[in-house]
Amino acid sequence: SMDVVSGTEYQRTMDASAAETKALRYRYFAFWALGLLNNASYVIMIAAAKSISEGGTGLVFVANIVPSLTIKATSPYWFHLVSYVTRMI
Repeated sequence: SMDVVSGTEYQRTMDASAAETKALRYRYFAFWALGLLNNASYVIMIAAAKSISEGGTGLVFVANIVPSLTIKATSPYWFHLVSYVTRMI
């Protein structure tokens, strides 16, 4: 036998599905926007390296890369000490 779904129950299901779709789109947009902002400063600094430091273009490259490289290299040793809630902020 086929189960009959009431109109109200069907509407609630459709509303939940629409909300999930909207949340998913929002999440995709947020990741895209944050990724763009993350890379924009790097690209601008690299493009302006000669203007920032005429003689020390290499110094600008190092100053741009060392902080993130340090975090990536050392995080396996201390990242477990940071709570999950703090990491999500």
